[in-house]
Parts: sequence; C-alpha cells; structure tokens
Amino acid sequence: MPARGLRRQCGHVALALLALVGCGPVLDEVVERGGPAPLVVDAPIAWPAEGARLTPPPVVVPEVLRGVVVAVDAGHGAPGNTGARSARCEDEQDLVLPIAEQVADVLDAGGLTVLRLRPPGERPTYDARLRALADSAAVLMVSVHADVRLPASAWSPTPGCEALVSHGQPGFSTLWSDEDPTLAPGRRALADALAARLRQTGLPAYDGQDYTGIYEQTGPGVFVDRHRPARRVRFLRRPAVPSAIVEVAHLLDPDASLRIREPAVKAALAHAIAGGIVDALMEDRAVLPTDGAAPAGRR
Repeated sequence: MPARGLRRQCGHVALALLALVGCGPVLDEVVERGGPAPLVVDAPIAWPAEGARLTPPPVVVPEVLRGVVVAVDAGHGAPGNTGARSARCEDEQDLVLPIAEQVADVLDAGGLTVLRLRPPGERPTYDARLRALADSAAVLMVSVHADVRLPASAWSPTPGCEALVSHGQPGFSTLWSDEDPTLAPGRRALADALAARLRQTGLPAYDGQDYTGIYEQTGPGVFVDRHRPARRVRFLRRPAVPSAIVEVAHLLDPDASLRIREPAVKAALAHAIAGGIVDALMEDRAVLPTDGAAPAGRR
C-alpha cells in the first residue's frame, strides 16, 4: 500500500518518538512541578544508546502564568478512530492517552488550568473537541500522537498479532500550520518550543524522510503542514489559538513500540511537552498580565 494511503488509513498520527535500544541505566532528573523540588523518575532504559539517559529540563510554571488556560488533547480515540496500530498490535489512542494525561497533571500541579479535550473513558469526536476548545478560554492547544513511517513489512511478533514493522527513522516531530498568517507565528513558536524541550531531554529529532510532499521541515524535528488543502490536518489549521501536534514515537519500530509503554519514557515525554508549553506561553506576551490585570485565560 502506498505510504500516503497507509497514513490516511491510520488517521493522522502525531508525536514521533524513539527507536529505543536495549535496557540500560535510568531516566535521570526531572521535573519541578512549579515548586523547588524536582520529580525524579528512575527506571531501566537506554536512550539513545546503552548507558545514555533521558533528562528532561525542570518544568517550572512562573507565577505570572498561574490560572492561564491551555488545552491538551490525546490523539484519536473518537468513535471509529483508534489511530495507528503499533508493531505490537496496540492502538495509538491507548498509547498516547497516559502521556497526555501526565502532561495535563504536570501543568495542573504548576498552577495552569488545563482543558483535557479527551479525558479518560470518553470518546469525543474531533468536531466536539474543537467546539470545546473554541468555547473555552484556552490560549493554546497541543495534541499528542504517535507516528507511523514507511517502508514497512508484515510480521507477527506474538501469536495472534499480525502487524507491520519498520526499522529505522527514529525521532520525535512537532507539526504546525502556516495557513493563517495571524496565527502562524504563534503556531511555529509553539512547535519550536516543544521540539527544543524534547531535544534537551535527549531525544533525537526526526529527519522527515517519510514526510516528503506532506510536511516541510522548518527546524530540527519541526515540520509545517504541506498536505493539499482538502487533506490538511484540522487540529493544526482550525483552532483559533496557536496549536501544534507532537509525534512522540515511530510505532512501527519494534523497540519504540515497547519503550513508549515504560513509565520512565512516558514521564520524560510528558515533562518535555509540558515544559515546551510553558516556554511558549512565556514567549507569547499576549497571555501575560499587563498593569496588574489577570493573564488571558484566567477565570
């Protein structure tokens, strides 16, 4: 099946992660949830190679952002839309939900107000999520996904699991749209901030090999939507606030599809994404208070 056909069949998959190899030391150092003490997450993991560590920079929410509303979406999970299927026969919707929830939890703990567009146990349509976003005071939106990249071949890792597998093409990606010239600078700044945090964490940036003709690279791991108009990604182009998608993992990579389930990896991804959101907010002067007024989005 042609690459574009597979991507459409799987639904858009966003947040490309890793080709984690082997089992090594620990995920080190990690997150300040708005307070002085970092949250340290230890677990066996090797990234990007044996003896390496995932080290997300601390996430500290400045007082000036307390109460600002942001939206976090867990990709897919709508009726009839489970997203991509991993090399281990797991659905994208189930793999990204706990990561998105951890992003929301970190931001909540730091004093931001988080609108969860796909809460656990619910299956809202994409249109319902966009309406909820439009009706809220959220000043930006990030949607967490996981990617599939071709070429791929058939394999069966366990009895009863018939899947596709694709080795190589590791790395995360962040996606944005320049379709609206008013929103484009904020969208790009958000995608750039997310990618910067993911790189600082120790994750490699995807080189875009399988994105030819559908995304154009604008920075390390950062890509702007170049689908033809009828195929452009609604979560990138329709929100009236800056929005971005994070592709956390290449789900057809057999190692990545295992590692994305590890608590340490999920924590590292969540903290990096939360940190990128905070960084983007601090760069956007429009959400900061002026003359003693409350920040935009504060209820």
